Amino acid sequence: MTSQDSEDEWLTLDDAARRFHVSRRTLERLRKQGVLPGVRIGRYLSVRTVDVQQALARRSPLQTYRHQAKVNPDMPARDWLLGWRTMVEGNPALASTRKWIDRVIDDHGADAVGELKVGDVVECGRKLPLNGDAALIFEALSGIDADRGMLATTRTLLTILVPAI
Repeated sequence: MTSQDSEDEWLTLDDAARRFHVSRRTLERLRKQGVLPGVRIGRYLSVRTVDVQQALARRSPLQTYRHQAKVNPDMPARDWLLGWRTMVEGNPALASTRKWIDRVIDDHGADAVGELKVGDVVECGRKLPLNGDAALIFEALSGIDADRGMLATTRTLLTILVPAI
């Protein structure tokens, strides 16, 4: 993977702070709390992009929403979807949501996120037994034009549901 937000990309704390629009001190605090792993390379401490996303999602979902809404449309859909998956990690009530995200990654992960359509995501959900919030989201997406871009739809929904973005 060579995208800007590849899960295997290593960043210095300063670079990660800029990328995720948080202070270096916030990242240092997360390191001290043990929720942000890192590796010292020479004088610099480096962290993986995916680890920063997960740590920030635990701290504040708002950070993840902001990051996910601002991604480059050329990013591989896999990388973008992994950002959403961090929101459901470790929550058994959201297991069907994770399976749905994983199915979309399997079927459309190599596509650019800007090319991912609502219909692609809905079709992946049809193949799964969805429950709880996943079923609610599925029903909402099923009522949207299948050719509408998923990134644009997500941006619109987040603006409505999370005005602080």
